[in-house]
Amino acid sequence: MNKKTNKIIKKMKKSCKNYTKDLFSFDEYGHLDKNKSIFDFKNIYKYEKEWKNFQLKFLEEKNQNEKQIEYLKNTCYLIGEWIKYVEIDEFKKEELIYSNLYSLEEFLLYKSDLYFNKLLNKYYPHEYWRPYKQPFFEKLNKNDKFSTMSDSELRAGGLEKELTIIKNNWYKNNYYQMAKFIKKIIIPYENYTFRDNIEYNKKEKIWECNDIIGSTKLTKKIRFTHFLKDMTTYKQPFGIIKKLEKEIKKEVKKIFKNKEVK
Repeated sequence: MNKKTNKIIKKMKKSCKNYTKDLFSFDEYGHLDKNKSIFDFKNIYKYEKEWKNFQLKFLEEKNQNEKQIEYLKNTCYLIGEWIKYVEIDEFKKEELIYSNLYSLEEFLLYKSDLYFNKLLNKYYPHEYWRPYKQPFFEKLNKNDKFSTMSDSELRAGGLEKELTIIKNNWYKNNYYQMAKFIKKIIIPYENYTFRDNIEYNKKEKIWECNDIIGSTKLTKKIRFTHFLKDMTTYKQPFGIIKKLEKEIKKEVKKIFKNKEVK
C-alpha cells in the first residue's frame, strides 16, 4: 500500500467506533444499544428489524398517525444510515467514501418528498419570517427556550391557508399514497443493489455516495462484515434508479395538480 492509502486507513480507524478488516464502518450512533456493535448482527436484515421495532414501539406509545405505523410495519426501514468505506481496488483516488445506506423504497420516497417540496416552492413561494435572525433550534434566551418553526410566521402572499392544507395533506395522506405506488413499481428490481455516482462535496471536503438495497429479502444476503463484496454481487446500473425517479415525479405532479384532500 502507498503512503496515501495508509493515511486513509489510519483516518478510518481513528474516526470509527467499529470497522471491519476491509475497512467498512457503520456510524449511525444512537441506533444501537451502547454495548452492541453493528457487526454483532448476522446481516443487514437483523439490524433493520431491530431498528424498525424500536421505531414502532415509540410511535405506538405516542399514538402517532396510524398510516405512518402501518407503513413502517411493511417497509424496509433503511433511511440513509451513514456508513464509511474505502474502495482501494475500484476507486482509483483511494479516498474514504461517506455513503448513505437506503432501501430502494425509502430512497424513492425521499426523492418524491424532495420533488413535492420543489413544486410547493415553485407554485406557492413562501418563507417562515421572524423579526430576529436567530437560527432554528438554537437558544433564544437563558431560560433554555429554543427557536423553532412555531416561532415563525408563514408568509405566502395571501395563499397561506391553501399552502398549509396541501402540505398537511401530503404528509398525512398522499405521502403514504406515494409509498404504495413505489412498492408496486419497484417489484422488478427487488433483488438488486444500486450505487450512485461517487461525487466530491466541496463544502464538506469529502467523497459521497448513496448505496441502495432493493428489498427486505435482499438485506438477508448482505452482511456488514462483507458489505462491499455482497453489494457488488447484486449490483445493477444506477440508470434504473433514474428511470424510476421519472415515474415518481410524474405521480407526485399528478397528486399536486389534483390537490387531493382525503
